[in-house]
Amino acid sequence: AEKLLAELTQLDPGVSRSDYFDDESNSWDIEGLEHDLELSRKQAAAAPSAAQPAKAEASQGAERAEKLLAELTQLDPGASRGDYFDDESNSWDIDGLEHDLELSRKQAAAAPSAAQPAKAEASQGAERAEKLLAELTQLDPGVSRSDYFDDESNSWDIEGLEHDLELSRKAAAAAPPAAQPAKAEASQGAERAEKLLAELTQLDPGVSRSDYFDDES
Repeated sequence: AEKLLAELTQLDPGVSRSDYFDDESNSWDIEGLEHDLELSRKQAAAAPSAAQPAKAEASQGAERAEKLLAELTQLDPGASRGDYFDDESNSWDIDGLEHDLELSRKQAAAAPSAAQPAKAEASQGAERAEKLLAELTQLDPGVSRSDYFDDESNSWDIEGLEHDLELSRKAAAAAPPAAQPAKAEASQGAERAEKLLAELTQLDPGVSRSDYFDDES
């Protein structure tokens, strides 16, 4: 009886010696002890096989949850394990995890297409700005890229660039006619001076061109 009770208490810690031993009669309830032991043996043998599917399912669910979370954190670095896993119940909020992952997937898929027009527009604007700047520097060598491009915001002052280019175009268009008379007059003056110097040198060989021409001016 003591051996049977020892085995039973291992299988069912809730039983005690007083359940099967009567102190007054100093006798054991062997039949009851054997009966309960047999039941406990059967329950112990059945428990692992019955719990196995649930355990396997829980393991698979946890593994899947970890994969879903890994994908979600790549799409949304702000997400964390604590948002979907309850330490007290040792369980995952699979529904919430799947829902948030689906949203993040949709947002990630929509982001490139939504940004594409803006990116294309910015590229075209930058290309146009470079062409305008190239033309402006030909008309006004004193300007530079930094006058119209902000490195911090990575943006062009298109309006200012167009305004200054328009002014430079007008100035360039007006300059040739205004400068032509002065250029012609200077040319005529130089030609006359050369003739006068030639006549003078014949009369006075000691004179030279440097006596009357200033190279600096």
